[in-house]
Amino acid sequence: MTEPIIIGVESIKFLPTATTFMKQLFFPTPFSGTLSLHDVTNNTNYQVPVGKKFIMLKVVGGGAEVQNGAQYTQSVNIFRNTIADSTVGGTQVYRRSAAFNYKSTANSTTMGMFDMPISDLTYITFIAGNFVNAQVDYSVGLQVFGVECDA
Repeated sequence: MTEPIIIGVESIKFLPTATTFMKQLFFPTPFSGTLSLHDVTNNTNYQVPVGKKFIMLKVVGGGAEVQNGAQYTQSVNIFRNTIADSTVGGTQVYRRSAAFNYKSTANSTTMGMFDMPISDLTYITFIAGNFVNAQVDYSVGLQVFGVECDA
């Protein structure tokens, strides 16, 4: 089993090798729902390759546009799953939830922005065959950073 040498806390630093490299994944739509995160290199569902593992090291996200002047709960859930775009049969490995109040904008009295700045450090392992599936309420500009290496 390979364990990458990770250095640092707030910034992700590691020693790359021919088989150990950084991966950036993102939620592929600006809307809510449950989808597999996409690899930025090819914009397709990321599934951990055979003989590899993916270690999720950081989760980041932004905000969303809301209506009605109400309070909203924004949440992000991440699952390990062998099925793409699904939570069924998966294991929840990350959850972040918070309630935010509406903020008016200059252009409208019914639309506004709220934000849930996410910048969480993690160390969560996904094995070969797993998808990194996310379930989000409202758009959060979700991105995940981690290392793919030999299993």
